[in-house]
Amino acid sequence: MTAQQLKTNALNNTLGAALLLFGALLSCARLATATEHVFGLWNLYGAEALGMLPATGLAAARLLQSLTLDPAGAASVALQFLLSCWPVAAIFLGAILLRRNFAQALAIPSMQSGPSGDARENRSGLRGERS
Repeated sequence: MTAQQLKTNALNNTLGAALLLFGALLSCARLATATEHVFGLWNLYGAEALGMLPATGLAAARLLQSLTLDPAGAASVALQFLLSCWPVAAIFLGAILLRRNFAQALAIPSMQSGPSGDARENRSGLRGERS
């Protein structure tokens, strides 16, 4: 490998790991916030919070109706949903940057055949014995 390739691989490793960590931390923070809101609602209303489930279902049905009747609004909602998932996109981008280097690190070294053409080797690198 040339110096330029090594520098590019090191930069990809660093950037990929940073994006992976950043996306994971943001996703974890968003999940923690959502969980906190749900439990806050439960603590505030107690058992009465279960009565909000039918209202939530009706609101979802109304949203579905308005999305089917207004295609431009559906595209806008889809765009807002995708933008709210951007930490997951950062995780995917980091994984893509790290993909090649992980594949090289996990690659099994090829077994080289000995003088007799026997390619069997044991873990210590010695040729396997024939039985």
